[in-house]
Amino acid sequence: HGVGKGVFAEALAALLFCQSPVSGAACGRCKGCALWRAESHPDFFRLSPEVDAKSGKVARVIKVDQARALTEFLGKSAQMGGWRVAVIEPADTLNTASANSLLKTLEEPGARTLLLLLTDQPLALLPTLRSRCQHFVVTPPEAAVARAWLAPRLSDPGAASLLLSLCRDAPLAAEQLAVTEGFRKRAEL
Repeated sequence: HGVGKGVFAEALAALLFCQSPVSGAACGRCKGCALWRAESHPDFFRLSPEVDAKSGKVARVIKVDQARALTEFLGKSAQMGGWRVAVIEPADTLNTASANSLLKTLEEPGARTLLLLLTDQPLALLPTLRSRCQHFVVTPPEAAVARAWLAPRLSDPGAASLLLSLCRDAPLAAEQLAVTEGFRKRAEL
């Protein structure tokens, strides 16, 4: 948790949608980049637990109807003529029915289609899903690199080492922890 899997997935999607990449990154100026920045790229699909409109609560699972909507989306041609990218996060919230509805899509995703299943708990994914995926472990950066990235983002840069040690060197988790009431109370204690 907090090592940047989601940030990586979004950077990869932006790169794949970019029409004029520069040095291995999205240019930020083309039509694909403009659509990505506006969060309206027609070839991107994010699948995550729904938020109840009335209560504001996040569902505990990704439901089968959501997974079917993804399958339907991926069954169509890319509108921009390039890649289609789907991010499923957290993938371990797929219930049995929704996971099973994605099996054929994972086996045969179609040309220029990328499905990224992000999870902090890979063993919580059904074995049938895991067997159809390539596995990449995103580890925390070296402590010095994480500290150099985190310190300028904090109101107290000297707390970077402590925050990182509390978060097992996961920089994004440390950045989130820094603004919690619990961390402020810890300092008082």
